[in-house]
Parts: sequence; structure tokens; C-alpha cells
Amino acid sequence: MQIAIYRFTPFLPLGNPVPFQPEIATEWFGRVFKELVNRNHERLIRVGVNTDLAHNHDEKTSNRITRYPLINYHYFDEVFIITGINEGKNLIEELIKPWKCLIDLEKNKIYFRFEFLEERKLQVRNTSNNYSYSLINWLPFKTEPYEIFKSTQSIIEKTRLLEERLQKHLVNDLNKILNPKISTPTVIITGIDSFDRTMVPVTEDGKKHYFQPFTIRFDTNVDLVDFTTLGNHKAYGFGRVMRNSSNISLKTYSNKIMLKAHKTLVTET
Repeated sequence: MQIAIYRFTPFLPLGNPVPFQPEIATEWFGRVFKELVNRNHERLIRVGVNTDLAHNHDEKTSNRITRYPLINYHYFDEVFIITGINEGKNLIEELIKPWKCLIDLEKNKIYFRFEFLEERKLQVRNTSNNYSYSLINWLPFKTEPYEIFKSTQSIIEKTRLLEERLQKHLVNDLNKILNPKISTPTVIITGIDSFDRTMVPVTEDGKKHYFQPFTIRFDTNVDLVDFTTLGNHKAYGFGRVMRNSSNISLKTYSNKIMLKAHKTLVTET
């Protein structure tokens, strides 16, 4: 698996209101990115980029494509991050190539820039070791499974149900993009922020749905990549995986990467 990580920074004219609310910031970010892809559709097609990846539906038939999203949008610590996985990485690289860093969306009176932070390559696989991760704002349940979970009284049983869902998401989500595939992993949840957080609104097929979010810590024998996502609504940053040793604030993370890149540039010159 290859994953490229970019920071996205919008600039608004003075006096204009921020065009998004924090709880739906990734949905706004996704719409902006898709608009950019649509504006540059012909150029991207000419260089062989699969533009279906930006919106997960077939451009010829308009049918929804069920797959792991290869472009994911994140927003936390007041910073936007976009990640491109495999072919999604190529789409982002080709899309932003003509602009270097600053892009003007005149229709929305928004300027913004993409800054490359980091690229990682890793073979996601079952191992003989256990690794510790955080899974942030994970949406494990849709309606029917959630009703079963909600009616369960025992904390132990609730935790067991969450572990089963996480096992399922690890296999079903990741095996859509992995070769070779992973087998059913071991999963042990070691911490849960809350069993009764406020439901979060997510737009799906033009309708608003509400999901129960969880932030958990867990151990597994699968070697995972930071900023991959698991569960429902992965493309919008829900269920973000972070290895616990690297679970620092995003501002600190991105600033460290930018400082590292600057030092390299100064050394080379």
C-alpha cells in the first residue's frame, strides 16, 4: 500500500464567514475537491487518471461503486488533511501539478493550497507481533446492528460486540485494496472514550443520517498505516487509524514534517 499525505489550507477574503461548520468540515472539503476534479476532468483523463476515484460512482452509468475509498478527507486540530492511497495518490498528484501550491476557486471566492507532507509505503499484513492503535471517531454500526448494541446492558458484552465489528471492518475494508489479503486478525479493545456520545450527522445519498461515534484504543496483530480509515463513512475521515506511538496532534505532526522538508531543502542548497 502507498499513501501520500497532504495538508490543505483554505484562505478566505477578509470579512467572509467560514463556509463550513466543524462537524461537517470534511463534507465541505470533499465537495471542494470534487469540484476541482470536475473542472480539470479532461486534463486528468488525458494523462490516464481514473477520475471515478473522486466521487465513487461510475461516470458513464452513474451507478455507485462499492470499494474502499482511495481518497480520504480529514479535519481535526483545525487542520485539513487529504490522503491518497494507491491510484488516489496519483489523482491528487496530477490534479495539483499545474498550480504548484496555490489554487483559486473563484466561484466560491476561496484560495487554498496543498502542501505535501509525507509518503509512506507499507505491506499491511498479519504478523506474529501485536501493535497498539487509536481508532478515532469510528462509526461501527448502521441501524440494525446498532439496535442490538443499544439493547445490550453488559459493558463486557458491548465491548465484545465492538471487537467483532472491528474484526469485520479490518478484513472487509482493507481486503478491498490489499493483495495478498489479510486473514481474520486478533483484536483486543483496551480503551473506549464513551458508550453514549452524541450522535453525529452524516449525509448519504442526499439524506442526513445519524451515527454513534466511538474513539477507542485497540491491539491487533495487523501492521496498519496511519491515516487509513475503517468503518462507515471512511472517506470523510471517520474511523481514522493512528498508531499510538505517533498519536500526536495534527498541528504538531504537520509542522514537524514541514520543518523536516525545509531543513532538507536548506541542506541541498
